[in-house]
Amino acid sequence: MKNSKFGGVLLLAILCCPALSAEPLTASETRGKQLYSTGASSSGKAISARVGLESTELSGTQLPCVSCHGEDGRGRPEGGIVPTNITFEYLTLAYGHNHDNGRKHAAFTSDTIVKAISDGIDPAGNQLDVAMPRYTLSNDDSADLIAYLKRLANEVDAGLTETTIRVGTLLPLHGALADTGQAMKDILSAYFNEINAHGGIYNRKIQLEVAEFTGDSESTLKNVRRLFESEPVFAMISPFSGNLEQDILLLSEQQGIPQIGAYTLFPEEDVTRSQFAFYLLAGLNNESRAMVDYAVEVLQLKNSAAMVISPENSHLQKVAKTIEKHSQTRGLGSVTQFTYPANSFQPLAITAEFNKHTPTVIFFFGSRDELDILLKTANALKPTPYIFISSALTGATVVNKEFADKIFLSS
Repeated sequence: MKNSKFGGVLLLAILCCPALSAEPLTASETRGKQLYSTGASSSGKAISARVGLESTELSGTQLPCVSCHGEDGRGRPEGGIVPTNITFEYLTLAYGHNHDNGRKHAAFTSDTIVKAISDGIDPAGNQLDVAMPRYTLSNDDSADLIAYLKRLANEVDAGLTETTIRVGTLLPLHGALADTGQAMKDILSAYFNEINAHGGIYNRKIQLEVAEFTGDSESTLKNVRRLFESEPVFAMISPFSGNLEQDILLLSEQQGIPQIGAYTLFPEEDVTRSQFAFYLLAGLNNESRAMVDYAVEVLQLKNSAAMVISPENSHLQKVAKTIEKHSQTRGLGSVTQFTYPANSFQPLAITAEFNKHTPTVIFFFGSRDELDILLKTANALKPTPYIFISSALTGATVVNKEFADKIFLSS
C-alpha cells in the first residue's frame, strides 16, 4: 500500500480548505455542488453545453463549472483565458463590474446569473466571451446551482473540525475476507497513528471511521450512506467496494466526498466518469493481465488450454474477456469460460466441464468456500493444473498440499 500518497493527498486537500464553518450544506446546496463539480444533474436528466463560435454542443459532464472556475469559484487562468470570479458575493457587488475588455454592467441578481449561464448575457445585455459555455438547465437545477454559489466562497468540506479530520473506509470485517479487511484496517490505522503522533496535519488529528462491506448490496450501501450522512467524513480511504463500485462512487459524487487510494476490484476506467475517485491499486482487470503474464513468462506456458471459472457477474465477465484477449496476445493459448449461478458452485457441474475441457491453467474468481470445492474436484485431473486466484476474493492464504506448487495468489 502506498501510504505516503494518502498523506500527500490529504495534506493537499487540507491546504485548500477554507475557514471552518459549522453549517452543513442543505439538500439544495448539495445538489448544486454536484452540478457545479460534475456537470451532472441529480435528477438524472442530461445537461448540454454549447461552447465556442460554432456553438458546439457537448455534455455538461465534459465542461463542469469547476474545471474553469475552480473549487473556490475564483477562476483558474488557462490557455490565455482568465475565467471570472463567480462566487455569489463577487457577482452581486453593489457597484457592479468594469471588465478589462471594456464591458460594464450592474450587479448580478440570481435571475441574471441564470441568464448568463444559459444564454451568455450579462445584466447589461452584453454577450459573454464565447469560451463561456451556455448550459441548458431546468428551473430546479438553476435554483440548486444558485443556492450552492451562495455558499461557494465559504463552504467547508465535511468531516473537518478545528482539531480532527474524519476519514472513512469500507472494509470486510467478517467472513472469508475478514483477514484482508483487518490487514487493511491495521495498515491505515498504523499510518494515521504515526501522522497523529507527529502533530497530525496542521494540528488536526486523523480519525478513522470504518463501515462494513458485508458482501450484501443492500446492507453495504446502507452502511456507506450512514457513514456519509450521520457524521460525514472528509474522504473515503481505500474503500473495498467489490462489485458495488459504481453505486458507492455515485454516493460519493452526490455527497462530494472523494475516494482516495481506492482499493477496489473494479475501478472506474472512464476518466470522464468521475472526478471523485483516485485509484492507487490495479483492480481485478489488471490483476488478471498479471496472472497471464506470469503464466507465460515464469511458468513458460505456451499454447496451453486455459479456463476461467467465475460466478455470473457482469464485472467478472469483463475480467474473463480480458484474460481471453491477453492470452491470445501473449500466446498462452485458447481460453474456455465456465460461469455458474452466484452462491451455487456445484462439484458435478465443474466435473462435467473438466470432462469436456481438461485445462492446463485455471483462473478462478469465486469465494474461498468455492475454491475448496474446486481444489477437491481438480485434484483428479492429470496433470494437475496451475490455478490462479485473487486474494481479494478468496482471502490471503491458501493451504492445500496437493496444489502446493500449483496455486498462485495475486493481490
